[in-house]
Amino acid sequence: MKTGKQMKTNYDYLKDLIKTESSRRFTGNSPVELDLWRNEFINWLQNLFYQLGVKLTPPKIFDLTIINEQDYESCKRIDIQFKNPEFNQVIPGTILEPNKKNGAGILCQHGHGKFGRLPIIGEISNAEMVEERDRFGCDFGLKFAQYGFTVIAIDLLNFGQRSLPVAGRDKCDMLAHFLNLFGVNLVAVQLSDIRHAISILSSWNGVDPERIGMAGLSLGGRMTMFSAAFDQRIKVAVASGSCNTYRDRIEKLSGACGAQIVPNLLPDADTPEIFSALAPRPLQLQWGRHDSLIIPEPAQKGIEYIKKCYSISGNLKKFELNYFEGGHEFNFGPAVKWFNKYL
Repeated sequence: MKTGKQMKTNYDYLKDLIKTESSRRFTGNSPVELDLWRNEFINWLQNLFYQLGVKLTPPKIFDLTIINEQDYESCKRIDIQFKNPEFNQVIPGTILEPNKKNGAGILCQHGHGKFGRLPIIGEISNAEMVEERDRFGCDFGLKFAQYGFTVIAIDLLNFGQRSLPVAGRDKCDMLAHFLNLFGVNLVAVQLSDIRHAISILSSWNGVDPERIGMAGLSLGGRMTMFSAAFDQRIKVAVASGSCNTYRDRIEKLSGACGAQIVPNLLPDADTPEIFSALAPRPLQLQWGRHDSLIIPEPAQKGIEYIKKCYSISGNLKKFELNYFEGGHEFNFGPAVKWFNKYL
């Protein structure tokens, strides 16, 4: 019988992968170096998603249909649907028009809630929606509209009106696995849908296309990260409940939803690098002190990295960490102040 080094366990193998540093991490110290890094990084990220089927040019608006219009909670609610030919999908959405528009628009993205965009726009037609709103503060779309912002909210694939009756396991994971069998990535589908929504919002009557923001919680925060890094039309971002890293989720074996998994991402970049690529565009990260999905030490390290990049850019004031007394929820007050200041 041979003796020698003990074979590594599966967990050791994972830990070795986790310890590898992102190859595209910024290590410079000057604004010029940061500019070069950011341009190269965004080109890399765009090419990564291009290989997954997302076009680089801003998409045109295809077959936009108004389903219903009604007066709604001190604004106008316009339910719509539109086509995304990149992935042959029909996307349901809602636009909230304030009575007094301030000229800016915000794409408000839902998280893992059962009802998709409906709680985001303030729908409370049943007790479960009310519970979701109260627990996660996820009616921020309606609140932004009441503050004068024109809002668009859409259902991502497998949520709300696009939910599939997947049984037995987490429906996000299962759908991601099913799509992978056909060479389709779920995050790429989501990103493509969001970019079509940006095109609609940018061309909407009364909206200045140079004043577009995006906000989201949880999965919505993660998609705010990807969308703002990929699409320069997003000028200001607020991401809540998403300052954790992929590596720390893997290390704790705490899971990572299939709706957030991008193939071949981690050898090159994790969430701190992607958020940093937004500099110098204004970025607010929200972190509830009691958010069980965010592991403090790696999250804080990532935030320090982001702050360093913003500082080197000469725009540290355009990055804000809103660390608040709460859980996995959207903190509306600081968010609306951020958009009022920069959008």
